[in-house]
Amino acid sequence: MASLRVPDRLALLADVLPDDPEQLWQEGGQLALAERIAQAWQEQQGVRPAIPEATLAVAAEHNDVRMAPAALCAVLADPAREPRLTHTPDTRLRINSISHGGWEGDEGYRFRELLVVLCDAIDWVYADLPEGDPVRGGVPEAVQLLRERLADPQLLLAARGRSLRGRDVAGLLDTCPGAGPYLDAFEPLEHPTLDDGLVVISEAGYDRRGEREAPCVHFRPARYGADARSQRLESVIDTEGSHLAQVRWLRGPECERIVRRIADGSLPPGGYESDPRLSAPDVVEEAATTTGLDEHAATLYLQLLALPVPTDRRIRRYNRWTPAHHKTVTATLVEAGLVTADRRARAGRGVFLPGDWARGDTFRPPMETWKARLLGVQVIGDRTYSVPVAGPLPELFARAWRGRPTGSASP
Repeated sequence: MASLRVPDRLALLADVLPDDPEQLWQEGGQLALAERIAQAWQEQQGVRPAIPEATLAVAAEHNDVRMAPAALCAVLADPAREPRLTHTPDTRLRINSISHGGWEGDEGYRFRELLVVLCDAIDWVYADLPEGDPVRGGVPEAVQLLRERLADPQLLLAARGRSLRGRDVAGLLDTCPGAGPYLDAFEPLEHPTLDDGLVVISEAGYDRRGEREAPCVHFRPARYGADARSQRLESVIDTEGSHLAQVRWLRGPECERIVRRIADGSLPPGGYESDPRLSAPDVVEEAATTTGLDEHAATLYLQLLALPVPTDRRIRRYNRWTPAHHKTVTATLVEAGLVTADRRARAGRGVFLPGDWARGDTFRPPMETWKARLLGVQVIGDRTYSVPVAGPLPELFARAWRGRPTGSASP
């Protein structure tokens, strides 16, 4: 219900009450009301695809998801039914009642909220759900629809400015040579604006302390690329974790290779990409030959090397191992000196690669410092400060094997 706008909520409930309210307290009255609400919901919202309970349980494991797991799964299982993916939102700037600068309105806010959620989810949906899962199978269509929305020249996305606080539109003219005023506003804006075709900058007001807020910076993804305007935009925007980075990733080769892996259906039904026996059998064979391990131990070693969060529970799910068999394989790696047994907070496993350990927090997992570098995770001191991005797993297993840490497995 929280995702519905007020008019939709009113329309949903307008005709569900009985003519005589006394019927609500009669036998079966509450059930009849619930059935009328359900019918009204189906007429207004349609029927969501059935999501396996196991899929919902996996989604709930990812506490960084900024959407209810069931709602996210419903979007990916049937992307064509999500209006934010099939219709470009009206993002013409209007006055923000808080900062008094320009903002893209409710439709634009809801679209970029979904953009962030899907970009964050695609990696784990690809890696943590099996072949044949309806949520995993919907990723290629969802990505295609997102790309279509980003290709619309009318779409504006907000961007975060770097060190722009205290600056004004007049002082940013040098970053937008040849720019004129923004003329497509939904309503007249109160402050000066700049528009160079790619970037739209609108003056913000003052905060409660009388200090000027940072200018509001938006960009048109359809015109974002490798030209000089895009380079100037990147020079004043925090690109890491921003919508610029998300647009680049969605259009980039890594995302395309993930989409292709899902669309190809190269795994057997129920198989996981996180099982290198299925996604990178050549690497498993090389690891077994080089180390003298059997296939099972080589598989677990590669998973410990490459996967961002190789908890015992996930490993058993990926590999379809019993706890007893998993324990036996783990003991083989410890005996070979490739890992060390230990207990570490929030790790969810009992063996670790040799070397330093980086602690995480609620939203960032702990992991070996060596692995953090492999996955592009920023480490400051003994803590991780960004979320890992696994990428296409066949490539990741191969990179992890080639760059594996050497030396003893001492704590």
